[in-house]
Amino acid sequence: MEGGWAGREVEQAASEAKERQRVDSAEEGGPREDLEEQRKRLCLDFASISNSGAAAAERYLAENGWDMQKALNSYFDPPPEQDVDGMPHPVPTTGAPVELTDHSATNTVAAAGICPQDDSTFSLITWNIDGLDSNNLQERARGVNISGNDLCLMTSHLESTKDHSEERLKQLKLVLAKMAEVPESSSVIFGGDTNLRDKEVAKIGGLPNSVLDIWEFLGKPEHCRYTWDTSQNSNLNARYKCKSRFDRLFFRGATAGGQIIPQNLDLIGLEKLDCGRFPSDHWGLFCNFDVIL
Repeated sequence: MEGGWAGREVEQAASEAKERQRVDSAEEGGPREDLEEQRKRLCLDFASISNSGAAAAERYLAENGWDMQKALNSYFDPPPEQDVDGMPHPVPTTGAPVELTDHSATNTVAAAGICPQDDSTFSLITWNIDGLDSNNLQERARGVNISGNDLCLMTSHLESTKDHSEERLKQLKLVLAKMAEVPESSSVIFGGDTNLRDKEVAKIGGLPNSVLDIWEFLGKPEHCRYTWDTSQNSNLNARYKCKSRFDRLFFRGATAGGQIIPQNLDLIGLEKLDCGRFPSDHWGLFCNFDVIL
């Protein structure tokens, strides 16, 4: 998954940059690099790690006392007291929305799976995991048939961080447009790491009347509200405590024929593996559906 892999990469790169700073400034008997050169090097390191420009690098470093780790935390992460204002994912340099059916994209993937149980029920999982591994890319949209009911499954990974809210909303509108394009005789389920904040959804007037946020439809169960929670998930070794409902499931029912009804929702991936890490820095969503013919 993107956040877990990228978090470790950022932490390692920041540590290396900090070590270079320490050696340059404290080397005994050797020439001391002047302050201006040290800061130039820090800016270059910051820009390389964060994919940002020189101006952003200088601003974040200056605001954080030229401490590389603090500056990177400020750039990628939210302040500790905030719940949903940021996320430590690398910021892709492209500003274009990602086509949901573009199989070549490597920065927008979430795992989605469906498991029929019998003619009257089925379960679905959406989980942001291994997003940067190009060998694990899944199709963004897939059609299936459940007990004679056509069902379209969609997944995507929307833009992250608070600074990219505008682009994220453009992508959300694209998701909703793609859902609307599916024939009304089919049900549609979209699941993925949306990075959405509730205030952003409200900003566009909420979801269309025909589209449900499954968590809200089921009564906003508290036990599965947060899918990204650094107070419980230690994969990022984050020093702040932040929890957000980034991963979401949207549903549009068919207008005729059998109906698919969400029944309950749970989190998965809550137990550590033998290696001592969780499968992802996101929890997955596990949803059960009933099929009414």
